[in-house]
Amino acid sequence: MLNALIDLTRRARGSGRPVPDAASVPAPRVETWTEGEALQVLVANRSDRPVHDVQAFVTLGRRADCVGWIRTLPPTGDSAAQVALTADGRERWISWQHRKGFGEVEVECTFRDDAGQYWRCGRDGALVPIQR
Repeated sequence: MLNALIDLTRRARGSGRPVPDAASVPAPRVETWTEGEALQVLVANRSDRPVHDVQAFVTLGRRADCVGWIRTLPPTGDSAAQVALTADGRERWISWQHRKGFGEVEVECTFRDDAGQYWRCGRDGALVPIQR
């Protein structure tokens, strides 16, 4: 997961856009969670503006793996959008389920707001700006 966060930061730096101070940007209201026995990762954007480059990370056992993404997520209100899972993410989920059975799954995501600030929505639901 750390490598994905570093990659996001590198891409933002190379874009030529001014990177706003995290304190001057209001935190988007984004939440992520899982539902059902089949892996469904859901993300809700309760902000007034879209968020971009949403990457979902699921902890299966000890490490968090990126399992899918949404390129642009418009405001969803109380609804949620389902993350398009990668084939590797789905295979890891199935393998983990067969070894451990269905149990507690932790999910988090990273995303970029309209101002170019990257954020991490942690497993506890807290939003933290990704510092550069």
